[in-house]
Amino acid sequence: MENVGGYRAWRWVFFIEGAISFVIAIPAFFILPDFPDSPSSGKWLGPELLQVARQRKLEEVGGLAEIPDVSQKEGFMLAVKDWKVWWLALCVAAYQLSQGYHQYFPTIVQTLGYNNTITLVLCAPPGFASALFTFVLARHSDRVHMRFPHIALSLGISLIGWVMAMSTMNVAVRYASIFLMDAIPGGFVVILAWVSNTITAPPAKKAVAIGLIVAFSQLGSFAGSYIFPARWGPQYTISFGISIAAAGVTILMCFVLRLHLGSENKKSERARKENPELRPYKYLL
Repeated sequence: MENVGGYRAWRWVFFIEGAISFVIAIPAFFILPDFPDSPSSGKWLGPELLQVARQRKLEEVGGLAEIPDVSQKEGFMLAVKDWKVWWLALCVAAYQLSQGYHQYFPTIVQTLGYNNTITLVLCAPPGFASALFTFVLARHSDRVHMRFPHIALSLGISLIGWVMAMSTMNVAVRYASIFLMDAIPGGFVVILAWVSNTITAPPAKKAVAIGLIVAFSQLGSFAGSYIFPARWGPQYTISFGISIAAAGVTILMCFVLRLHLGSENKKSERARKENPELRPYKYLL
């Protein structure tokens, strides 16, 4: 694709990816339902699947008989006033900053000293390992109903990789460090799930909260795109140091959130013991 239409080959990657997303997004807007009781749901979900979807929505809000409904404006105000929304936004932004190295992944691999072709080939194995780790970590997180330990594990493995990479230019050690640092996407998947588990109801608030958190977190991505300047290479000690600091902030903030949610769960459990009819929501930790 080099020079096709007057564009470099790497630009065509973005053109093609963007075009595919655009083409899929148009029919998805009309096909995907907002909620289980939306009119379009019955067109492609059977009665049993609809009931499963309804049950999941009830579980998200602690089994309430009715999910509270508010206007979009009220949902916006509820989201803006909830400190947990902004705390999570900062957490995810710091996480995005810590994985800023991903935007320079081929550049980092190239510091091993190979030509462009070999460099791109060497990028593949860490990517496959990262995908497998992400799948296993996410599945286990759902199975045991825990979030923070999995986020900390993912970031902890990446921390080891960054320390190794900034400490030596040995080819074998540095390539091994790339495998370790690429464990970070696993925790990112889990922290996004934690956002959804923590901000539950009403639906309008949850929708606004997720939008705010995702949008705000892009500040971390933006900053991360500037932490690997060529003048800091090829060892990129400062760059990896920034990733380590951002990961440390993320772990600390997630730990504080876990303590708070654990305290809320204890309050809910005491209330349930006093009134067995209550079914308070239990936050995932």
